[in-house]
Amino acid sequence: MNFYELKIKVKLSKNINFIEVPYNIGVFINNSMLKTALLKKIHEEKFYKYVYDTFYPIEKDKIYKKDKIYSFRLRSMNIQLLNKMAIAIYNHNYNDIKVVDVDLKVQEVDKINKIYTLKPIIVTIDSKPWLKEKCSIDLLMKRLNDNLEKKLNQIGEKCESRESGMFINEIEILNKFPMKYSYKSITLLGNKVQIKVNQDVISQKKALIGVALGLGEKGSSLGAGFCDYK
Repeated sequence: MNFYELKIKVKLSKNINFIEVPYNIGVFINNSMLKTALLKKIHEEKFYKYVYDTFYPIEKDKIYKKDKIYSFRLRSMNIQLLNKMAIAIYNHNYNDIKVVDVDLKVQEVDKINKIYTLKPIIVTIDSKPWLKEKCSIDLLMKRLNDNLEKKLNQIGEKCESRESGMFINEIEILNKFPMKYSYKSITLLGNKVQIKVNQDVISQKKALIGVALGLGEKGSSLGAGFCDYK
C-alpha cells in the first residue's frame, strides 16, 4: 500500500508561538478548502481526511519567525483529495500563513517495523485525556488499535475487531509529562509514543494507516498523532 504526501512551504507574516502552530495550521488548511464547492463539502463531512505535522526547521526558542520560510507535510490515503488540496492551497494566504510552494509525492511502503510520533497522540477516555497515572497502557493500546480499524474500514479495507487482533507488539511512552496542544479556548493533553508493530498483514495495514492519517484523535484539526516509521 502507498500513502500520499504534500510538502508545503510557507512564509509567516507574524511570529507564532510553537504551542499555537498546530491549531493555526489546521485553521489555515480548513480555510483553503472553502475555495471550491467540492472541497468545502468534503471539509464539512465527518470522516478521517488527512494529518499534518508542524513547521520545520524547528525553532529552539519555540517562536516561529515573521518573514521566515518553513515547511510542513500533509498526508492522506486519498490522492484525488490531495491533488485538489494542492491546487487550493497553492499561494493561499490566511491566518498569517502564505504558501509559496507545494510538492506532491507518492510514498511507497514495503514494511513497517516501528512507528514513532513526531506530534503527541490525543486519546480521550470518557471525555478526559488518557494519562499514564490514571489509565492502563492496555486501554491506550486498545483505543489506538480501534481507531485505526475505523480508519481502515473507512477506506474500504474491511476490518473486524474480533478477527484482526492488536497491531501493537510493544509500546513506549516517550515523554515524562503530558504534552500540550492549544485548541480554541482550551488546552488538550497528549503523549509521544514509539510502537513496535506486529508483522502480520492486518497489523501492517493498520500501521500504514497510522502513518498516513495519524494515530489517535484530532489528526485533521491539530495534526495530532503525526508519525514516521522505520
